[in-house]
Amino acid sequence: MNATVILIVLIMCFLTITLFALVSMFILRGKEQNREEVRAVADVVAELDKSLDAAISEINKMGSLVQKDITDKHNEILFLYNLILDKQKEIENVKDGDIISEMVEQYLQTHSAQLQLLTDENKNITAPEIVEAEEVEEVKKARKRPVFTNPKHEEIWNRRELGQTNAEIAKDMNIGQGEVKLILDLADRAS
Repeated sequence: MNATVILIVLIMCFLTITLFALVSMFILRGKEQNREEVRAVADVVAELDKSLDAAISEINKMGSLVQKDITDKHNEILFLYNLILDKQKEIENVKDGDIISEMVEQYLQTHSAQLQLLTDENKNITAPEIVEAEEVEEVKKARKRPVFTNPKHEEIWNRRELGQTNAEIAKDMNIGQGEVKLILDLADRAS
């Protein structure tokens, strides 16, 4: 009987140790699964951080480009504003008659040799036709091509170079004649 009790106690001890080992193994396995889940969540968070950093970087680049564009447009507007103020001061300081006589004098100085040739040779072609044709060619040769930052301004320049008038350019491009004249005047000053 004593041996049976000892055997039963040993079996009970063996079962208790086995049960304890199984419970410990399940607990350790659960902790390992929790660690893997935590690692997976950490990896997802790290990927989201990288994506967010990339998005913020792109937003910063885009912001810089927009700011540069705004600054360029602001400088262009200031330039145009100052140009308009200068023209306004010139107009206020000069009387209408003075402007017309100055323009006629400049025209005659520029084209006096051509007009003299026409009268000397006594050709059947009228002087204004020759002067206009030669004047267009001289102006085209004398003009240096400015550097354009706006494709619309370059198109206006090109159309004038092809012989279109300000009115034709304005009509074709659906803009005002004043805008065409201003852009061409600015381009002529820059060249």
